[in-house]
Amino acid sequence: MRRNESYWRGDSCSSDYEAFPKFKIVCESENHIGYINVPPKAEYRTPQGYTQIDAELHRFTKLRISYIQTIEESGITRYVYRRPLEINPEPDMGWHGLVKISYNRKNIMFLFVETLVRGNSDLFANFLRKFFTYPDGKTPLGSLACESMSGEDVGKKLQKNKHHDRYNLPHQGSITSPIEKLFREELINSGIEFEEQVEIILENKKFSVPDFVIRSVGLIIYCDGTEFHKDPQRIIMDKQQDRVLQTQGFNVFRFSGSEIAADVNKCVREVMAFISRKQPQQSP
Repeated sequence: MRRNESYWRGDSCSSDYEAFPKFKIVCESENHIGYINVPPKAEYRTPQGYTQIDAELHRFTKLRISYIQTIEESGITRYVYRRPLEINPEPDMGWHGLVKISYNRKNIMFLFVETLVRGNSDLFANFLRKFFTYPDGKTPLGSLACESMSGEDVGKKLQKNKHHDRYNLPHQGSITSPIEKLFREELINSGIEFEEQVEIILENKKFSVPDFVIRSVGLIIYCDGTEFHKDPQRIIMDKQQDRVLQTQGFNVFRFSGSEIAADVNKCVREVMAFISRKQPQQSP
């Protein structure tokens, strides 16, 4: 294994303050995965901007961005970009380069690349400085450290496996239950804005993935199938989970499968009544 280290000097960031939302950018080739953990500049936080970042990364590394996820201070996550299904990750047989970039001893980029060549450090430096900022969301990237390695075994740290999140991304091939479909259709018919399968992150770990989230009023909705009510331990765990979410400022609604099947309109009316109480109509 060959290892090189280089340092890019610039104005250092005096604060470790991390602004919200935080960003998690996952990059991939056919068999490996990597990440960038600093926020894009404000002008690139659009679908067009994310596409531009992906295109530039692919141009000099052959890597593709799999998804970009934001994490709010409340713990709610959102996928703001996903790799189009028609774009496949590049084959990476024979790749043997690993690049790790850090600032203030914190890793902000970790990528498996095809090869390491003279000038790689400048390419990564220019890429990061063009599109990203320090974690505070506004300070230009300054002093960075780059560590690069090459060899047959360097990619093992970033190698995918069948349990990796890459094979279990929400909204991609996931199976929605019949009661969730009923509830979803009724939410749409009622004109309620909602999000599906949003990850709730607490203490930097995935805590829960509710069926629906109505962000405007901090409402989390679970559609519980009949199998949940046959397991006493599951009921206890769900109640514990609800209490934790409530202490974090969320409102939690749970509807049983039998409730939804019997009268889904009634269930959604309860949701609408809650929204009305939280967002009373203003007089013209």
